[in-house]
Amino acid sequence: MNSAIDPDNLKELSLALRQGKLPLQDYIIQTLSYIEKREPVLGALLPEDNRQQRLLKQAEELLLRFPEPEMRPPLFGILIGVKDLINVDGYLRVRVQNFLQRFLQAKKRKLLPV
Repeated sequence: MNSAIDPDNLKELSLALRQGKLPLQDYIIQTLSYIEKREPVLGALLPEDNRQQRLLKQAEELLLRFPEPEMRPPLFGILIGVKDLINVDGYLRVRVQNFLQRFLQAKKRKLLPV
């Protein structure tokens, strides 16, 4: 990443991406490299084939959608992660998606006429 840009400073990072001072593709490649080095310990991401290709394709689509830097939205190109785990003492850690699916299935069963 451009050494003049602090990746932990969201305001600075988003401004650099919007203005094109930090090329979006470079940011994605560098961020994925950083993540891949730490993922074996963290275990935070679901496996995905061709993650980099997918993100680079989406970046290209984003650049085509917002070709003028001054028209780019505030969080243009910012990569985010959403933690979908519930961890409660005394219970197994459960992915929210799985929990919600099971909850809704149980609720449907109760709502359906017998």
